[in-house]
Amino acid sequence: MGNDPARKIYFKEFKAITHAMLNYEDLNLLIKHLAELICREFEVKGCAIMLLDEHENRLVHVASYCMCCASRPPVKNFWGPTT
Repeated sequence: MGNDPARKIYFKEFKAITHAMLNYEDLNLLIKHLAELICREFEVKGCAIMLLDEHENRLVHVASYCMCCASRPPVKNFWGPTT
């Protein structure tokens, strides 16, 4: 078993992700789409995004997505053009 991670995010994909994030005006929608896309891209069944509340020193759930419960079509054009 090697020490290398199973999956990597390369610069091209990272650039596309950050570009897409900058174009969102609704932060809640962005976080929901990120949870969905993490599931789809990493082929996992679910994802929960939690943020740290530094004042209360606790994690706060902000979004989640479950592939087995998903009934809506996938998010389109999040990654930008695929050229």
